[in-house]
Amino acid sequence: MTRSRTAIRSRGLHRCKCAFKGIGDDGSGSMAGALLILCIAVALTLLAVVGNALVCLSQARSAADMAALAVAAAYRSGEIDPCAAGFESAQMVGVHVLECQIDGEDAVVDVSKSTMLEFLPYVQQRSRAGPEDCDDNIP
Repeated sequence: MTRSRTAIRSRGLHRCKCAFKGIGDDGSGSMAGALLILCIAVALTLLAVVGNALVCLSQARSAADMAALAVAAAYRSGEIDPCAAGFESAQMVGVHVLECQIDGEDAVVDVSKSTMLEFLPYVQQRSRAGPEDCDDNIP
């Protein structure tokens, strides 16, 4: 028995052709490469967005701490308007003070920092500063 040519081709010795004439897998590597580049671009964009939000959150936290310390020091030294010191120190680092109040001997300051993101226009942080009661640290 002799084998036909189509039987040899069907075993993979020659390149397989699709049932439809002219359609093959030519160019599929290019599409896979383009899809890979698209996935990498989306991942880098998400990384930049999250990175910006975290940097702004950290800057707002540091600015809130600094403003609360300035308000507490001004209150402790007897200034008439201790929150003015907090507003001034927050303005120097580019954040906005939302609220400033004195709670007992503690200063509580809320600040906001703008981001470069459309869906998250700003981040907020709150900080408290004041003298520590020495009796609380006795074991």
